[in-house]
Amino acid sequence: LVVNRAVVNLDISSNPFGPKGAHAFGQMLLQNTTISDLSMNRCKLTDAGEGLGTVEGGIATIAESLAQNNTLVMFELEANGLHEENESMRAANTALSDALHKNTTLLKLST
Repeated sequence: LVVNRAVVNLDISSNPFGPKGAHAFGQMLLQNTTISDLSMNRCKLTDAGEGLGTVEGGIATIAESLAQNNTLVMFELEANGLHEENESMRAANTALSDALHKNTTLLKLST
C-alpha cells in the first residue's frame, strides 16, 4: 500500500490489527498518496494485549500521519475504544485532536 497507485477506497474493518497494526497503517499513510477513503472500524486498535504494542504508540502514529497526509478525505475508526475514559485514551485523543488541527484535507472522521 505504500507504493500503491490504484487503490483509492480501502475498507479493512473487522480485522483485529491491534496497536501494532495501527502503527503499521499510520506509517503507510505517511507515504501513500492515493487512498482517500479508509475504514478501520472494529480493528481493536486500542486493545493493548500481549504483543500488540501500546495504545499510545499505535494511535500516535495514526495521528502523525493525519497531520501530514494530504489525500485522505474520509477516515472511519468506529468501535475501536477511543471513547473509553482512561489515561491511554486521553493521550490518544489529544494526539488525534492536535493532528486534525494540522490536516487540511480530511472532511470526515468518525470514531
